[in-house]
Amino acid sequence: MNTIKIYYRPFPFIRYQKQLTVKCPDSFSELTPKQLIAIANLLRGLITEPQFLCILTGIPKRVMRLLTPFDKFKLSELTQPFFESTPYHQFILKYIANGYLLCPKTKLKYVTFSQFIFADSYFSSYTQSNNPDDLYKFIASLYLPKGTAFEEKLIEENFHFAKKTDATTLQAIAINYQLIREWLTLAYPLIFSRQEDKPSKVDQAGSTNWVKVFDALVGDDIVNHDKYADMPLHNVFRYMTSRIKENIKRKKHSG
Repeated sequence: MNTIKIYYRPFPFIRYQKQLTVKCPDSFSELTPKQLIAIANLLRGLITEPQFLCILTGIPKRVMRLLTPFDKFKLSELTQPFFESTPYHQFILKYIANGYLLCPKTKLKYVTFSQFIFADSYFSSYTQSNNPDDLYKFIASLYLPKGTAFEEKLIEENFHFAKKTDATTLQAIAINYQLIREWLTLAYPLIFSRQEDKPSKVDQAGSTNWVKVFDALVGDDIVNHDKYADMPLHNVFRYMTSRIKENIKRKKHSG
């Protein structure tokens, strides 16, 4: 947290100054759900920058109106990290639908490979099409009732709860997921690639490529199809990483 001391004049025509001490988060790990939603609101043009700064720092609106343009500029500088693709490993909004649907655990613990395939595919589709239904399905794939294991039929069941959730909250979750995807990029660089890097085969084909990855993983082992789908995501990614490394070694030796 950044501790900020602000000096302002309650009455501009009197030289008397008051001091206000506030705290501003400096990383996503310090953001509250309300602050993440404020970021989404600002990006959607639903609130002004001074309103956003009030929510992020806790500065009262009456005090914000008394600050100089330079003061507001310096405050804005502190918020820049929240508008960059910074890797982060957990969801800030823990639930939607009045607590009925819960987000995945930290680092996508307990998320299965099939759940990730559906969620990431719908997310990719939404970023390309901006179709609200893809956003609802993305949320419906990720946020599940407490103690419920993922099944494809849950997407349709959860869809209606996601659709009833306000758009800004859904946008905030999408922003959060992009940060988690950046974290996955660092954790599994041979599978994912950063935007500035040349796209990997997984990223290159977009959402449909996960189906090809799954088919390649299962191969002719149709009997154990569900077993692979229900495997923990990180087990699959570690296995995929080891196979990619083996292929790289083989190519080096054969070359």
